[in-house]
Amino acid sequence: MKSKQKYSRILNASVSHDFRTPINMILGNLELLEFKLHNQIDYEIKSYIENLKNSTTFLSMLVQDLIDFSLLKEKQFTLKISQVNIQELVQETINLFRKKFEDKGLYLRINFSEEISELVWTDGLRIKQILFNLLSNAWKFTIKGGVSVNVMHSVPLNKIEIEVIDTGIGISRENIAKLMKPFTKLEDKLNLNSNGKVT
Repeated sequence: MKSKQKYSRILNASVSHDFRTPINMILGNLELLEFKLHNQIDYEIKSYIENLKNSTTFLSMLVQDLIDFSLLKEKQFTLKISQVNIQELVQETINLFRKKFEDKGLYLRINFSEEISELVWTDGLRIKQILFNLLSNAWKFTIKGGVSVNVMHSVPLNKIEIEVIDTGIGISRENIAKLMKPFTKLEDKLNLNSNGKVT
């Protein structure tokens, strides 16, 4: 068992390094290109660069999901708690989706309650992952209307609550139990392609 866990850790480290190095290089070069051509490119070219940056960030999050799944399976997963600006973190994650929602004709709103403090102790990466996945599903399964993200302070629990509400097709009662099963695809009445459009 120890040998297997050791191999898993080595594999995770290898995958993390091999994937992250080119992803970070692409992101870095895109940001450098954007900076160098700051006043020399039109809106259309800027939107192309922004799309590339967002897509690369999406890929990075998917790689992190795979690594975390492997760590959870081997019982090696640990949270990394630090002080995080929760408003900035939520806003940055939502900004990744703005153009996707606009292109689909959907609204994307965010609401912070007045009681929310800027800095909280949490694992920022995990919060970002969860919100990222919720927004991905909300975007894909919402045909009209849009999505609201509410960040609230629960007084009784003294915790931050984040909820994602969409006007999508919803989930049937029989499918709710399947939500926590890995690699499970729910059957829906509407057939949607990878761009969240009816086919």
